[in-house]
Amino acid sequence: MEEKNFIKIAQLKPAKRGLNIRALVLEKGDTVEGISRKTGTQYRLTEVVLGDETGIVKATLWGGTIEKVEVNETYDFENVDTTIFRNALRVNISDKSTITKSEQGISRDSVDTSNDMSRSRGRRG
Repeated sequence: MEEKNFIKIAQLKPAKRGLNIRALVLEKGDTVEGISRKTGTQYRLTEVVLGDETGIVKATLWGGTIEKVEVNETYDFENVDTTIFRNALRVNISDKSTITKSEQGISRDSVDTSNDMSRSRGRRG
């Protein structure tokens, strides 16, 4: 079986597509439902905090991906995108992403919570 190319949370950069990350789900928020002002279509989303030994990042689970993850479990998230939302890095996990429980678990103790990749960057200079 071919080992996929997973990148660490600390290596995430904005506006990237088709990334693979392996991360522990640290927190899972409530599901929000609404209608897109842009497209008029209904949506469902839940925010989660993902972590690995290099850092943590906020991620948005869209639609059918919401039920696929549980807190304190490690998953391989394949084909995810990054974006900037409210001046902070976010990971988008959509129905085109693949989520599988990872065989290589990440322990909560090993997660570097001091490196929050979603902390608002603000403007420098």
